[in-house]
Amino acid sequence: MSIEIAQIKLSKGYQFTLPAKIRKKHDLAIGQTIEIIDLGNKIILKPTKKRNLMDLVGKFKSDMAFDAVVEHDEII
Repeated sequence: MSIEIAQIKLSKGYQFTLPAKIRKKHDLAIGQTIEIIDLGNKIILKPTKKRNLMDLVGKFKSDMAFDAVVEHDEII
């Protein structure tokens, strides 16, 4: 793990721009949300994970048999 430090300046309206190198490194996209974690004496910006339906497979337990392919075909 490498730590990089970048200084940014707040503009009018308290906005700032993340440096391009950091945006590319973390694959950030326009409109993506970023969590702000306030630790009292410091702030951490954490990109939220880009999610899709496959992220949910296996997350929930059920007594019913489930076949994702069959369910998908029935929906479509």
